[in-house]
Amino acid sequence: MKIRVSHDKLNTAVLQVARVFGKPRHYYPVLNHIYIDATHGPNEIRLTATDLKFGIMARIPAYVTEEGTATVPGRTYADLLPLLDPLYVELRTNEERGFVFMECGNTRTTTYHSDPDEYPSVWSRDPENSWQLDLRGLIVALDRTAYAAGNKRGRNNYVYFTHTGNELIIRSSDGVLLAEEIMPCKAEPFSLRVDSAHIKKLTAALRQVNAKTVTMGHVDRRLIVDTRDPDSIELRFIVQGDPDMRDFDSLLPTGEALATISFNLQELKTRLSRVKKEDRATLAPLELRGATLTIDGIEQEISCRWDGVKTPIELPARQLYRAVQKVDRRTAKGRPDQIVVRFYGIYQLMSVNVEGLEHHTFYVAPNIADSKVGR
Repeated sequence: MKIRVSHDKLNTAVLQVARVFGKPRHYYPVLNHIYIDATHGPNEIRLTATDLKFGIMARIPAYVTEEGTATVPGRTYADLLPLLDPLYVELRTNEERGFVFMECGNTRTTTYHSDPDEYPSVWSRDPENSWQLDLRGLIVALDRTAYAAGNKRGRNNYVYFTHTGNELIIRSSDGVLLAEEIMPCKAEPFSLRVDSAHIKKLTAALRQVNAKTVTMGHVDRRLIVDTRDPDSIELRFIVQGDPDMRDFDSLLPTGEALATISFNLQELKTRLSRVKKEDRATLAPLELRGATLTIDGIEQEISCRWDGVKTPIELPARQLYRAVQKVDRRTAKGRPDQIVVRFYGIYQLMSVNVEGLEHHTFYVAPNIADSKVGR
């Protein structure tokens, strides 16, 4: 293999695909490498990195003199390329000795490469069912849902994607907190669940993409996200999933709310920030207006509008604090954001809506011990 490629484009592509690599090195040595494929014509190369569950592929323009494939150590190249002069980079391989030679200006390096034939095939065929989404909107949606998944391995450690035909519903739950985001778009119905750790990696990678829209789809139990930035770098993110879905509809509140309580968003954040060791908080209405929020035995007044049944409510304080922390600091029509809590009873979830955020809702089980959520 012998290629010549712009330093800026190669550096951007390597830094992007290198996001696959975690802190501990993979036990399978070849998966600590970036796979370079120069067999798709004289004008492009493809770079791939994967951990078998999450993969990133980049397609960039290049001058291919001799076609071939190679693997290069991912972390080494990610650390080295930003230090080189912004010139053209030449890469060539010595198949007999198993070396990759890189030359950029006055810098010359030689690295050993693993057998490219051992690298797993990742580049998926194009999805038949796909739809276009706003990139920033997708990042916000993933960020507002993935945090609610459990940290331990198990059935609660997933983000669930469901397309109804007219909208994409993204949900996750740790058994107490359930986050839901709805994105309007048209496509064929489908359902897929993905490990929340890989969704967090996907979100972090998408933050570095300089584009306005992405194309999302699915094929062969994989979630596919394609995008292209103004520098002609095409990126494909592939996340392995499976169709085993939870029945969230049975967990959602039913009937009318017993009480509706409106808070100032920033004030509620401030009050809940005192949550430390105590998992529980009690919210009790005052006779005239407002309420008292008791955390760790300390009472504090909080302004609110309480409509409906006025009875003390026990709250899982940590989960509620995690949820409100994910809400953006926005104003709706020039007024401070109002966060609306609807209480349905101790055996049902409590829904929380934020004024100005139409498609975002999260639910919290007020009584953890008696709640059926997560069973």
